[in-house]
Amino acid sequence: MRRQLARPIEELILIKLFVPGLILFLSVVTMVSMVSMVSMAGARSDEGAQKAFEQGKELFHSGRFAEASIKFREAYQIKPNWKLFYNIGQTDAAAQKYGAALEMFERYMAYGGDNISKERSDEVIAEIERLKKIVGYIGFENFPDGAIIVVDGIPRGEAPLPGPICVTAGMEHQVQVQLNDRWLFSGKMALHSGLIRIVDLVEMKNRAEATAGPPEPSQGGALAHEGIPAQIKADFHEIKGVGWSLICVGAGALIGGGITGSVAISKHNDIKDQCKGGCPSELDDKNNTVKSLALAADVMAITGAIFAVTGALLVLVGKKKEAPLTKPLSLTPVAGKNALGVLATGEF
Repeated sequence: MRRQLARPIEELILIKLFVPGLILFLSVVTMVSMVSMVSMAGARSDEGAQKAFEQGKELFHSGRFAEASIKFREAYQIKPNWKLFYNIGQTDAAAQKYGAALEMFERYMAYGGDNISKERSDEVIAEIERLKKIVGYIGFENFPDGAIIVVDGIPRGEAPLPGPICVTAGMEHQVQVQLNDRWLFSGKMALHSGLIRIVDLVEMKNRAEATAGPPEPSQGGALAHEGIPAQIKADFHEIKGVGWSLICVGAGALIGGGITGSVAISKHNDIKDQCKGGCPSELDDKNNTVKSLALAADVMAITGAIFAVTGALLVLVGKKKEAPLTKPLSLTPVAGKNALGVLATGEF
């Protein structure tokens, strides 16, 4: 009898070791994949920011100030660094965008603080005082949260703003406010130095007279104008990479669960005829083996499903950020008999 039970006992021991080992393996693989993706994203981010910065310097020295400002802003988007506010302020001032330059220099002083040398600090403070004398201000009231404020092709912030936006006095400015693909306001205005003009969405809606139609949105509905840097997609590629890694790990776990489940079913079929009305004691070890295999299959299936669903959502998020959905992405919990899940809908 002991010889007959030796093999089932060995199988039971192997299964008990296999289940936690497999879970540990899947966890380690997932963590290693995510860490490697994050490291790659950081390295690419540094490289992309440095490249944009060098291009900005070349453009500045060649007198192409507006383009240089775009590149410096692009470098900041890739890897934020308060020192770039100085470079952006310089290029905006050289391009006669004094309002934007004043904002950048003020940010430079605020974020740099005691880390700025006295010589540089005195230089920037003097420039700030000079710029204050040649700018006017535009305030935006009652615009929905998240609406993008764009002045002369440069994004200046999102509603609600902490205060008015400063612009070059004596010049006509193209002012636009956009929420998603809908233009809330578009018009031109000029201001005298030191004065403020308020753009109130509620007041505009209450006016009886019609306003000029909004400009046509660019292809794909994105905001298209000089001053908005090219969309930075590197980070979202990395999100998709992590998502695909999780999908692969999840698929492997699901396949392993299917195989293990098949083995459990096969072994159950071998003893089910003898277990009608209860299994005899001599089949306890075989029955325990079947239960352990079934448990392993359930664990792998659940783990695989979690990894696969998480990975799919990351891929969808990355894809949404790279190219906005025709319809917004929505997630809906679904439930069925012995099953739970999440339904993701949207047009890609």
